[in-house]
Amino acid sequence: MGEPFSVWDDWRDALRGLARDLRAAVDWFPFGLAPLIILAVALAATVWQLANPVRAKESTLRLWTFADIHATAYEKARPAFEAKHPGAKIDVQLVHWTAVTSRLRAAFWGDPDVPDLVEVEISAAGTFFRGREDDIGFIDWTPWLKETGFYDRIVKSRFAPYTHRGKIYGLPHDVHPVMLAYRRDIFEELGIEPAKIETWDDFIREGRRITIPDKRYMIQLSDSSGWSLEPFLYQRDAGLFDPDGKLVMDSELALDTLKWYTRLVAGPQKIANDIGGRDVFTQAVERGYFLSFICPDWRSKGTETHVGSMAGKMALMPLPPSPGAGAAPPPGAEPCSASRGSAATPSSRSNWPSTSI
Repeated sequence: MGEPFSVWDDWRDALRGLARDLRAAVDWFPFGLAPLIILAVALAATVWQLANPVRAKESTLRLWTFADIHATAYEKARPAFEAKHPGAKIDVQLVHWTAVTSRLRAAFWGDPDVPDLVEVEISAAGTFFRGREDDIGFIDWTPWLKETGFYDRIVKSRFAPYTHRGKIYGLPHDVHPVMLAYRRDIFEELGIEPAKIETWDDFIREGRRITIPDKRYMIQLSDSSGWSLEPFLYQRDAGLFDPDGKLVMDSELALDTLKWYTRLVAGPQKIANDIGGRDVFTQAVERGYFLSFICPDWRSKGTETHVGSMAGKMALMPLPPSPGAGAAPPPGAEPCSASRGSAATPSSRSNWPSTSI
């Protein structure tokens, strides 16, 4: 019985000895205990850094992307690029999309070690165009695009988010067309026939029939985020700005679309809800909480990757035409839209020319 007490006695004596040593050190160090501790930590960190130096970079080109499926695609393409450019070593880094903006801007301002190529999400592109033109850290793609003819082969509207003062700083990946992804097995079980959904009114009618509040919703749409409203605006040839950069969100067409959209996500007859992304979204689709969702091309691969358990149980359908109260699509209009996206933007500090990248 006496042994445990002797152990605690030893610990107590050791702590008392440490306290005496600290008091002696404080008496010796004229600035007090807190500065002494900071100094000790700094010395310890310095010793550790000297003992564990940062290894020299082996890569010659660094690429930042915020999407895991993009990182996978780049890794698959890496061997062919390195074979075409002897001596090249690519380092593909996956960086959270919110960190891309803050880290990249900080790197442009004070750190010469910036990535050679970075993917910038469309909604964050404008944040890099503040201040003087010389402070923009990206390469101007315009001369290369026009020399190669790609300027006339790419949809012009996709350049707009990455254009500033007449210069194009980003190469868009795609136009990002939109369809509706839906749980085919549950649609069949509930008697919903996509082929008979010819308008949004048809879609809403079916949604009100099968929606069970807090248990099942016809479609995933947000009541607070603009990302799911934008495809409906674009489908009606509306938007937030016109081609000249003038704000048109308060136009009659945009307001009519917003009022129509509000009834989908709010009120006693709402057919849509949103509870989050990634793992939460995956579970919602698997459990039939959402029966459909807006699916641009970039989201289709993410769905295949993260909701793989639904293989064979899902399908795609075109967007019903003409969202809005009583609006008819213009002659020749297609049931399609676009949503978000990203662009490849080479750094102006890169040692690699944009043509190689």
